Amino acid sequence: MSTRQPSEQSVTYRGDAPGAAVTPIPQLAHDSSSCLNRSKGCLGSATALKRDMPALDPATEVLESCLYPNQELGRLLQCYFNELETFYPCFDRSGYYRRLSQFFIENTTCKNGTTLIPTRPEYLSLAALTCGMACLGAYLGGANQEQMPDHYYASEAWKWHRESHRLLGQMPLWREKPNLDLLRLHLLEVVYMIILQRQGETSRLMAIAVDLAFALKLHNEEAWLELGTHEREHNRMLWWTICFMDRRVALPNGRPILIRAADFAVGLPIPESQLEWMSETSPEVLVSESNDRAIILQWPKPSVRSQAWFSYVLFTAKWSNLVARIWDKFFTPRPVLDNYAVVEDIAMTDVLLLQLRNELPANLLWDPVQLPSLMQLGDVDWNFRMRLIILEVINTLRIRVRIRKSTQRQIDEEVALMTHTGQQPLRTIDAIASDLMDAVALYLGARKRVRPWSTYGSILLVEVASHVLPLNQKLFAMPHYLTAGQRKAISSIMAAHNCLEGIDVKHAAYASEQLSALLQRVYDVSLSTIPASTSSGHQAPELTSDQRLDLTENYSKSFADDSGDGELQPDAWPSPGLDDALA
Repeated sequence: MSTRQPSEQSVTYRGDAPGAAVTPIPQLAHDSSSCLNRSKGCLGSATALKRDMPALDPATEVLESCLYPNQELGRLLQCYFNELETFYPCFDRSGYYRRLSQFFIENTTCKNGTTLIPTRPEYLSLAALTCGMACLGAYLGGANQEQMPDHYYASEAWKWHRESHRLLGQMPLWREKPNLDLLRLHLLEVVYMIILQRQGETSRLMAIAVDLAFALKLHNEEAWLELGTHEREHNRMLWWTICFMDRRVALPNGRPILIRAADFAVGLPIPESQLEWMSETSPEVLVSESNDRAIILQWPKPSVRSQAWFSYVLFTAKWSNLVARIWDKFFTPRPVLDNYAVVEDIAMTDVLLLQLRNELPANLLWDPVQLPSLMQLGDVDWNFRMRLIILEVINTLRIRVRIRKSTQRQIDEEVALMTHTGQQPLRTIDAIASDLMDAVALYLGARKRVRPWSTYGSILLVEVASHVLPLNQKLFAMPHYLTAGQRKAISSIMAAHNCLEGIDVKHAAYASEQLSALLQRVYDVSLSTIPASTSSGHQAPELTSDQRLDLTENYSKSFADDSGDGELQPDAWPSPGLDDALA
């Protein structure tokens, strides 16, 4: 809805405390739940905008929006930064909050729970981005201290998503005149579509984000020379997050990566990057003074970035580089001419991943034994998720290279040959998948507040389980002939299913149903018969508790032959030169 800018700002009155003298302040602070507060004592330490509050041209076109600076928005943004942006960093947080505060205080008019936004691209793009952040924060449950039904979070997130799209729709030429806020918005949209499991939209939005990044010349750091150190290093952060998300979207969806190794010239994060990223402080208070009036805007402060966080970001950049380097070898549709060479290539990929893992500090390595005790000691939750994401991206890549370039049977034959010749055998898809599923289920079961990561964890469990069952389905009729790794994989799927049944989140319930259907297929085949209900095209009956017990007894007897806990073993492979590995 478009209207005309009012000629003067509305004024309300509120005292500093009960019994205090009443002072006129702008309508920004009219709402008792607003995160705007008047406080003379913090003026000295605040970031001050010492300028008169400009009255916008009365003829300026404005758009009315529900985006409003209150406590709800503050909590949503804080939740987004803590629960998501930590793992996909793309912001100069202090710069963002400074711009947002200036947006509300000086560039717009806030009145009666709504904000009148001038229809200028820089204002609309910042407002749309903020709504996108609020969308993800709402889905993750950031605005409510009490536990609400799952549909409440989904509904609140969708409202912010619609508002973001409405604001973006007022910028018809945004693709011709992009900016960094529009790029960040599309990265957020990618994450939201992953949550909604819309693969087509995920790939489309990722392509737009990559196109915007190239249009803004983020792919070439030579184009940043005129920028200051702070801006250059945050461009570096944003670029490597784009690369990381590109690979994470491509691998599970069977799509090509959009950024190849030869397409960019951006160095890995350096000590200067660490200094700039970790020295920034999110301003708690922003003040504008004019005519003896003070407007003070205070936002909840996000979590502090740590040394472990920087090591995590550096790992994701190196992992993204590795995926680009091996892509043509494993993920192009060229025919496989030499199965033994394929196995050697897979082994070399394991070597490279092992080297990446060995560069990590100990506090970023997944340790299931220490998890419960560390949680009891109050270790920050996102530390666990960084460890789990690292474990996940390493092992999902190991699974993907095994699937794309050879069948499990071919790999097993070559593993037998390597074992016969005295070489260290490869770990199988079953063993890797089992370890990853166990880690995810352990984390979800140990957490008290599961919402922020349960959606992705649920999707991941189904994805990994789906790689295991089709490969071994013909063997399930003869469970005594299964390897320990194959039996352990079935046991891990059952454990994951039981874990998901205890999580009151829509995606967890849906994932539980999918795993139940997969296990039903195992049970049907293990009976060496197809039930009449499935042969006639009807849905198979749900697995009963007795049937699950039978499966447990059949497939979980002995795992002595399969060593390892999902981590790459330090002594598993020799250390050939990296140049030879990817020649």
